[in-house]
Amino acid sequence: MGVDRTNGQVLRDSFVPVLPESQLAGDKPTQVMVQGVPILLVRRSGRLFALADTCSHFGAPLSEGKLVDNCIECPYHASRFDLEDGHVVNGPAVHPQPCLEVRANAGQIEVRKAPWSNS
Repeated sequence: MGVDRTNGQVLRDSFVPVLPESQLAGDKPTQVMVQGVPILLVRRSGRLFALADTCSHFGAPLSEGKLVDNCIECPYHASRFDLEDGHVVNGPAVHPQPCLEVRANAGQIEVRKAPWSNS
């Protein structure tokens, strides 16, 4: 199996503000940084999603990819990851993308390590 390029990225257990909510356009993948870790934010159909921005397959920035249905497609090798839970929808990636819990709070988008995540 391939190497997981997201392995070793440390995500916070508590919510941290990452971007004013007004700065996240709909259907536009956006990268933010949380303590040196790149995070992908997406507003899709009125919902917020957050995944590790570094593609687990070859390290590409997923924020430079495109949205296809409810997935983000990697700009390097076209792997697709479900925005909901990060699972691989289409390879060559074999490792899922780590997901973060995301919320809007007092005009800020906040993220934290998802309680259900192994990251």
